[in-house]
Amino acid sequence: MTDITPKRILLAEDDHAMRSFLSLMLSKSEYDVVACEDGREALTALTENTGAPFDLLLTDVVMPHMDGVELTQKALSFCLSLKVLYITGFAAVESTNPAKNRSQIIPKPFHMNELLEKISETLNKAP
Repeated sequence: MTDITPKRILLAEDDHAMRSFLSLMLSKSEYDVVACEDGREALTALTENTGAPFDLLLTDVVMPHMDGVELTQKALSFCLSLKVLYITGFAAVESTNPAKNRSQIIPKPFHMNELLEKISETLNKAP
């Protein structure tokens, strides 16, 4: 019997409309999504997680309180298997990326199919 447990995604996106849209679309694509409005809330969700571990951190780069790069640095300090996909309009994140070997970047704007492909690619990337 194969494991059909949905992959868990921790979504950090400060734009309410984008966060709601992504959460809905990812849930419809059979991902288990926990949506947070900024890096601090996402870090709290990660550290207080009582369910299955998160498979992917899907984070905007520019957010108030804690940006996506800082969130990634802190998340990887205690969740070593976490993979990361950045949503950004800024190419500069590549040079400051603390998760280069297990992360991907998708530039804004993107089509939902592009995002789903990037998520699959990131999740299937060898550690």
